[in-house]
Amino acid sequence: MFSLKNRRKFIANEYTINLLKDISVGNYNEEESLQLETYLMQLNLKKPFNVIEKKSTELTTLQIQITDFCNIRCKHCLHDIKNTVHLPFESIKRLLDDAEKMDCVYVNITGGESFMHPDIEKIIKYASQKFEIRIQTNGMLCSEKQIDKIKNCHVNSFNVSLDGIKEDHEKIRGTDTFEKALNGIAILQKYGFNVEINHVVSTVNVENFERFIDFCKSNNLNQINISPIMEYGCAVQNKDIILPPKKVFDTLNISYSNDSLLKKREGFPCGAGICNNYILANGDVIPCIEFTEYVQGNINQKSYSEIYMKFPKSFSEILTTDKRNFVSCHECKELSNCNYGCRGRAKNEGDFWGIDSTSCSFYKTV
Repeated sequence: MFSLKNRRKFIANEYTINLLKDISVGNYNEEESLQLETYLMQLNLKKPFNVIEKKSTELTTLQIQITDFCNIRCKHCLHDIKNTVHLPFESIKRLLDDAEKMDCVYVNITGGESFMHPDIEKIIKYASQKFEIRIQTNGMLCSEKQIDKIKNCHVNSFNVSLDGIKEDHEKIRGTDTFEKALNGIAILQKYGFNVEINHVVSTVNVENFERFIDFCKSNNLNQINISPIMEYGCAVQNKDIILPPKKVFDTLNISYSNDSLLKKREGFPCGAGICNNYILANGDVIPCIEFTEYVQGNINQKSYSEIYMKFPKSFSEILTTDKRNFVSCHECKELSNCNYGCRGRAKNEGDFWGIDSTSCSFYKTV
């Protein structure tokens, strides 16, 4: 088991697992649930559950950019798409083997476009045997033939990008991209896969946001992950489509109050390079996509475990330093929710120790 709150891993006995299964399927009525909650609060958690903390690395999540090839050119893409390199399957296999030994929990497969990697089926089959995996895709290459090959794989979700209703989506992603994305979604759903929608709010689609939510409802798309545009990659040349964070979250505030499709998420402390790592298509290991200048090593040259264990102390000390450096955050009532926000975004706004305006806007608005 893994605790999202404190990022600790646990081994649970059979009693624990059966109890959690009962709770998850609703085998307790309201009165029994309250009694159970009261009982558990009165006890040391480890005693009734007989849960033993698992000693291992702090690694929780790997983000793997398996390719920098893409079939479209989105105006807000985080990456400068180069169409130059696929991360070799053998390198990915060694990476996943190392991560398994280090008790990693989640693997997020991304691109470029994930389905442009020539070994995408092999990657999904191998990764899904070891981890909870998510696959980021624009959906356009999710053909029946392709998805049939992975129909027996356990994939937590396919996260398909939809940037609004048809006309808005295609202003950002190009002509004829909308229907192809919907076709990919339909095929994934036909094979029983969970589909989540990734939606980036911009000046292009913000006015039709509620129409987009209605569209998702009518198409049985029940989870929408929403984010603002970050000023990296292609967005640097398309600043006119970037919305100020407050405008983004003013929009979300309306939808959170009126729509259960959108889930308010609790912030977690930054774990870049410690709990999380990002592997680029060329094999470079970086703490996260916000810190591309901190290359820790390359998995085509060294084992991932060796790179991870020799993580640069200079960066580690920055993230674990005394919180008194965050002068702008001390008196904020939302501090316990946002956990100081994202240091990468703050850095890119000009002050590593300053506020992350995206997190500030989110927690002070929603």
